[in-house]
Amino acid sequence: MGSLLKAVLSFVLHALLLVVLPWALIYLAQGSPQIMGMLNQVKSSASIDLLSMATTTMILGFLVSLAALVKGLTDRWSTINLFCEVASTLLQLGIVLLVLGAGDIGSFGVISRTLQAPGPSQPSFTLDMRFVALAFTVLAGLNVVLVFARFYQARSERKKSIGGIIQGLLH
Repeated sequence: MGSLLKAVLSFVLHALLLVVLPWALIYLAQGSPQIMGMLNQVKSSASIDLLSMATTTMILGFLVSLAALVKGLTDRWSTINLFCEVASTLLQLGIVLLVLGAGDIGSFGVISRTLQAPGPSQPSFTLDMRFVALAFTVLAGLNVVLVFARFYQARSERKKSIGGIIQGLLH
């Protein structure tokens, strides 16, 4: 019963942070004309669609939550568990890259925008977060390696325990 409770709790916490919170922010924004005006201004002047980012975060967050639930309900030696852990890590990396790239995962943390402002000049800015994006990517890669190591360790321990059970039955 403990592992079921842990799996459900993990699902609920991930869902609250990555699905419900962005949904609540979207809901509050849509209920306020001032906030919607600011969001539309950011979208039109800097080409940053915060509502789209929140929606994408909700979708990826639901998949992370689902992976956490399935991972909690399966054994460590299961390939389903391995898949869920790797998928969860990669999806979380996708959320981080989405935020760092202001909605563009492929920019890998570089935000370069020209502002659409009235007047003769077109101000622009570049925010380079590649080091942070690279650090998160390396950490995700190391986490995937660790997941594979734990998976193979759990597989070998299972094989030893099954071998011991079979030996006990034969003698």
